[in-house]
Amino acid sequence: MQDLAAVMEFESNLHPIAHAAIESACGLEIGFLHSIRDDADRSEKLLEAMRGRTPRRTLVFTASVLQAERLAEIFKRWIPSSAQMICGKSEPEQRQQIVADYAAGRFPVLVNVMVATEGFDCPGVELVVLARPTKSRALAIQMIGRGTRPADAIAGMLGDVPDAEGRRAMIAASVKPYCEILDFVGNCGKHKLITAIDVLAGVNGDEAVVQRAREIVQERPCDVKEALLFAEADIEEDREIKKMIAEAEAAKLLEEEERALQAETARRAALVGTAAYQIRDVGEFDSAPARESVIGRNGPSEKQIDFLVRLGVQRETAAGYTKRQASAVISSMLAKRDAARPQAVPA
Repeated sequence: MQDLAAVMEFESNLHPIAHAAIESACGLEIGFLHSIRDDADRSEKLLEAMRGRTPRRTLVFTASVLQAERLAEIFKRWIPSSAQMICGKSEPEQRQQIVADYAAGRFPVLVNVMVATEGFDCPGVELVVLARPTKSRALAIQMIGRGTRPADAIAGMLGDVPDAEGRRAMIAASVKPYCEILDFVGNCGKHKLITAIDVLAGVNGDEAVVQRAREIVQERPCDVKEALLFAEADIEEDREIKKMIAEAEAAKLLEEEERALQAETARRAALVGTAAYQIRDVGEFDSAPARESVIGRNGPSEKQIDFLVRLGVQRETAAGYTKRQASAVISSMLAKRDAARPQAVPA
């Protein structure tokens, strides 16, 4: 995109775009500006050739901000105060004011960078200039569509006219009988915007069916109506297959979830938990210390209890120790016993 913008921004490439747009907007012959470009009084000659006509409302799409700025400058060199530029970096209030002035007819040329696309509504646009290419058919349609709205004066009445011939006659008699598109970058050749397939598919035609019909016509000679029927059958079959695949995948996922749940249930059934807790016996009138025993993982083992009993500890007392306490008591008592033994005196 940067290489493209650099080419489009180079001013020698912009003059032909501006010349063609001005000649079309002002109703001049092709090449008129080129014939007077070296004249010192070229602006006066241009105004004289326009015979008091106002340039048609023109909307220009560019690839970059610099390209837009240069194009606006060139327009204003020929017709002072004729053009304004807006882009995504323009201040919102300033941009709104420029668009409002353009819609009100205070200047004829609006140059924009990806702003006046979807949502931009100005029925007075009569000339659309495509000075930027796009690989997107949808974007190409959006740009061209900014000029295809009928004039506001008749837009609300067209729906009351029952036949297409009557609507065409009303549009032809309006202040905006047609919209002109100047494509300098080949968008209209790259994207076939309207074909017989689009027309026969109707306003509510399925885009997938239309696209498939185009492919069928390209693959083999075929009547357009037959291509639409074949395309509709193909798309319906594709959708049924996708639906069946989605249902099979959903069933498989559900089966896997059920198996996982069963495995988890079986695993839980085999689990046996352990817990440590204390038991304390307290007599209401007994002044002796309460007997406390620890049962579970933290209590002493049977071997520890037996060993403590052999060392002279009461069984109940030994059973009340924790495992760590039992080990400490055993170690302490063994150490005392060893210390009390008489030591052998060397001869």
